[in-house]
Amino acid sequence: MNSNKAKTISLEKLLQKQGYYPTKTNGDDNWYFSPFRKESTPSFKINTKLNFWYDFGELIGGNTADYLMFKFGFTFSETLEYLKSFAN
Repeated sequence: MNSNKAKTISLEKLLQKQGYYPTKTNGDDNWYFSPFRKESTPSFKINTKLNFWYDFGELIGGNTADYLMFKFGFTFSETLEYLKSFAN
């Protein structure tokens, strides 16, 4: 696993495996309740075409690796190790 491969792993599938599902879909954008906090209005968006997320409540976004490092506090090496199971 390397950084380029990590960026191609689907955020949508990663969130599904963690039990998060979109509440609304608008074209390439899927909206979720934030995986970072409890909320009553979805503020977490994934653009499935770009494979990029943005959390409007936290004012932060990024790729798959960025999500895991923010969510779990992983180092980059730990993130790559975690993503090995998603490579296939």
